[in-house]
Amino acid sequence: MRENQYTLRKLINGAILIPAVFLSLLLSAYFDLSVIVTIGLAIGLTATFVVIVNKWPALDRPISKTAYTVWNVLIIFTFVIVYYSVRSSM
Repeated sequence: MRENQYTLRKLINGAILIPAVFLSLLLSAYFDLSVIVTIGLAIGLTATFVVIVNKWPALDRPISKTAYTVWNVLIIFTFVIVYYSVRSSM
């Protein structure tokens, strides 16, 4: 596999950080956790998600650059909508 080839694994690994940080911030606000615990929670969730994704062999399937870009835009758009939806309900 070429290094610059677009795969589902790269797409998912790139999208892991946002929900991990978002989830840890929500838990921090709900349980009133300290900053150090929140940072540790974000790092732990990110590491756990990366380990799970890297053990999944079906994600090595290559995808086109267009599909990769469309999925990235949809993922970011979804995270923004969810963020503002949750933020406005708090």
